[in-house]
Parts: sequence; structure tokens; C-alpha cells
Amino acid sequence: MTNVDKISVISQATANTTPVSPNNRLNLAIGAVLGLMIGIGLAFVREFMDKTVKDDSFITETLQYANLGTVPKMSAKEQSFRYEKNTLDSKEDNHLSRAVRKRI
Repeated sequence: MTNVDKISVISQATANTTPVSPNNRLNLAIGAVLGLMIGIGLAFVREFMDKTVKDDSFITETLQYANLGTVPKMSAKEQSFRYEKNTLDSKEDNHLSRAVRKRI
């Protein structure tokens, strides 16, 4: 073993009353800020990568093409009505459901 001479105690050791780590408030603040920054960054990236046409004026003014027509927006009621009418599980015996049943 080691022979150590001339050791003196400078001060007595005392235990810390507050924990040094983890600092929950700091971790929460850092997580909130990073989460907000990542969310905003992803929103910008998603908007930047979106190549869909949102307005008629984009076609006519920017691309300088003639607008041949538009597809009107459907309300939720119209969409649900069309969905219920076109399902194969409807109670009505329609041509499409009979054709699918014959192929299966």
C-alpha cells in the first residue's frame, strides 16, 4: 500500500442539503423550449415542402395558365352522405356490391 505522511484536515466535510442534480425546473424549461422550436421548425418545413395549389390566382397569375375549372369544397354533411351511399356494406343491394361479391 501507499505510505502517506504529512496529511492534515483543512476543514470538515458537510453534506449539501439541496440536491445538485437533476435540476427538474431547468430540465423542464429546456425541454419546453426545444419542443417549441422543433415544432415550429417542422411546421415551416412542412409548409415549405407543400406543393399543392391553394388558390385560383396562383394558376392564372403566377403560372399564366388558363383555369379550366375548380372542385368545390364539400361540407362534412355532404361528405358523410356520399360516404354512406358509396360503401359496399350498405343495406341496399347495388351493382357495385354485387360485382365485388362475385369476384371474391
